[in-house]
Amino acid sequence: MNRAEVKARYIELAHYVARSMVKEEDRDKVSVSASWDRGQLNLVVDIPESYRGLFIGRSGHMVRSLRGLFSAANLELAGAVSFDIAG
Repeated sequence: MNRAEVKARYIELAHYVARSMVKEEDRDKVSVSASWDRGQLNLVVDIPESYRGLFIGRSGHMVRSLRGLFSAANLELAGAVSFDIAG
């Protein structure tokens, strides 16, 4: 699998997870972007400001869990995966 396919699959996974965490009427406001930097795939999820606390979680537990999820997904990626939230 080439880098473009891996990137597309991670974007699809991040989009699925993020959209499942927001109300139905806000799902169209969720977007995901990804870029490669020194062999690492950087995912950025853009969510409505009102959901920022939900995605970060108490003491950052939710965002750490999401980062773990994307690291563990291992969609045939040799490098690491970074996950951040824009809001």
